[in-house]
Amino acid sequence: MITRHSEVMKKPNHKNTLGPRIAIYPYRPLRTQEYLLYVFLGIFAVGMPLVYGIIRFQYGYTKYGEIVAHLWGRPWFILAGFALITSLLLIVHRKRLASRFIALHENGLVLALSTKNAFRWEHLAGISASITRPGVVGWSPRQQYHATIYPNVGKAIQLNDDFIGFPECLTRIKAKLYPRIIPGLSANFQSGQWIYFGPVAIQVHKLKIQNNQYDWSQVETVRVESGYLVVEWINQNRQRIPIAKIPNIEILLHLINTGVTA
Repeated sequence: MITRHSEVMKKPNHKNTLGPRIAIYPYRPLRTQEYLLYVFLGIFAVGMPLVYGIIRFQYGYTKYGEIVAHLWGRPWFILAGFALITSLLLIVHRKRLASRFIALHENGLVLALSTKNAFRWEHLAGISASITRPGVVGWSPRQQYHATIYPNVGKAIQLNDDFIGFPECLTRIKAKLYPRIIPGLSANFQSGQWIYFGPVAIQVHKLKIQNNQYDWSQVETVRVESGYLVVEWINQNRQRIPIAKIPNIEILLHLINTGVTA
């Protein structure tokens, strides 16, 4: 359930507020191979219009004189200049990305992304995570992890596995966050309140998916399958919701398995 009643801390002194640091997960460093790839692509992007511009300049100068040569060559030289600037900016941007990190502390975490934000655990409402296999036909040998952190105040924060040790980082965040969330959600759930998990909401006697309400007696099973929350109905139809959109899905399944009444 996403509530919004606390504040995000943005003070530079995190040690006093968040306690000792438990672990840090740096952004993937700029390795030599990647740097050389950027340089090669930059040389290619600059060289193609530059060489063609020189050819056009020389041809125009030989046939029609200096004025025509400048007119024919200038657009390509300008294009080469833009390509050079773009290539340099890409390298600078990649170096800036390498300075990002996620730091876990005893009482919260620090997200050093485009800006540095610190959150105490009680200032976070939840986390969602998913795994994909990118590829032309939807499959790749490499799994990619994605996560969204939901502060009590402010916009959701998107994260991906460009951070070293990202799966372990997600596990540790959940281990710190869930014990603080479960008691309140369980108490509210048992008292008959609606508990919201993104597009899914549950109550002791009912289930709500994207504002469509159902009795639990209409549900056969609820499970996670291939990146989706799958709801199978007693009429043998099924409905799938991407787990990337569902915060605290483990808590959702726990409440369904232990507390619903058909």
